[in-house]
Amino acid sequence: MKKMQSVVGLLTAALLSACTIQRFLPNQTETAVPPTVSPTAAANTSFLCPPASSEAEWECPEMASGRMRICFPVSPSEEWPCYEDLKYGFALAYPPDWKASIEINQPSSNGVVVERRHAFTGPTGYFMVDIIPTFGQDLVAWMDKLREATSPELVPEMKPNARVGGYPAVIFSSGSSHVMLTVFISNGTHAFELLYNLWCEEGEREMVGRILDSFRFSAEPVPAEVPDVVWQQAQELCEQPIPCPIEGPTPTPIPIALPDATTAQDLTANWLVYENSDWGIRFRYPPEYEVTSEPIRQDPLVGRLDVARITKEGYREFLTDFFVYAKPPEISLENGIDAWVHSLPSEDAFTDPDGSVYVVGPIEGPGWKGWYVQLMGPWFPYVLPRVIIPGKEVVIVTDVGGLTGPLDESQLDQMLSQQMAVLATLEIIR
Repeated sequence: MKKMQSVVGLLTAALLSACTIQRFLPNQTETAVPPTVSPTAAANTSFLCPPASSEAEWECPEMASGRMRICFPVSPSEEWPCYEDLKYGFALAYPPDWKASIEINQPSSNGVVVERRHAFTGPTGYFMVDIIPTFGQDLVAWMDKLREATSPELVPEMKPNARVGGYPAVIFSSGSSHVMLTVFISNGTHAFELLYNLWCEEGEREMVGRILDSFRFSAEPVPAEVPDVVWQQAQELCEQPIPCPIEGPTPTPIPIALPDATTAQDLTANWLVYENSDWGIRFRYPPEYEVTSEPIRQDPLVGRLDVARITKEGYREFLTDFFVYAKPPEISLENGIDAWVHSLPSEDAFTDPDGSVYVVGPIEGPGWKGWYVQLMGPWFPYVLPRVIIPGKEVVIVTDVGGLTGPLDESQLDQMLSQQMAVLATLEIIR
């Protein structure tokens, strides 16, 4: 649900609620890995899943409109599911009780914006694989560009210090209240960022290591070579005390108001119309923007719509978004909204489990009634303003305010004006 997800995933690290276990990392002898250049990507001529050396029997249904396939062991086995991206040609294994999905799938015109994001969520972990074009740059040159586009704090390492999938890799750990393990690999045409949200639990190193061992661009896995100093840094971060929750008054909400019908008609007269009858949503949007849809089908989340445009700098700038959920039996009262938000699966939730939902007030549009809410977390001073609108069969959730990054007052006013005009034309037809 975060709009900075169009930039490399290290800018959107997920929040952890605890970091206390001391037995995360056993002591081992450190192994140095010499840096080497990235090889040129080779065209895939066969499937990467299941692993070539596996003797298990597998079922491999193709999923997500041909973009990926997942192979599952047919009988009980120690094998993990094998996940393969059919376009970008990588594969990895993930724990059998985790879910896999594609969160981002979009064109990219520079070497910073993510083209595709694969997300993997489980009961005690979360990691994602972001794919970014390198436009012919080797890994070191691309990492230098990435650091310029972000900051040295977010990219503390730039030269290969490990090998993953047989390829040179840059790997480091970072964080305080949450600990992240980040890996960058290049196959010659794209950079692959593997971002693992560490829960600092016993046995997690073995789980992460198994995932890294399985990541590959060929049918046969090559064990990863990760310096022990990386695990030691992660252990040190895990042992640091977590900060206290931030306390204070509820922040003043951004004032919003939908234009009246006549004003909305004048504002949107030259706008385009988007309709998705399957999801039960129709609205108008400015012609300089494009609407993209992504089916999710992870109950209760049905899918998402993004209204965005590509800036002259090559970045994806969002005007608004809509997340479509299957409606539960009843959403009617303020405490019902709070209960519904906290009932969502962790991978779909708008706020962390210890966060709060503040209902600012009701809001009405053409044929619908909803709530303007602020979603707040205790560990960071962030506020997520959203509008939640229940229909007959679906619940629509949309963001309010700046979605791509910080805005000055005039930019925010302009964006809010357009967002309110979009909402004033929104029809929920299911």
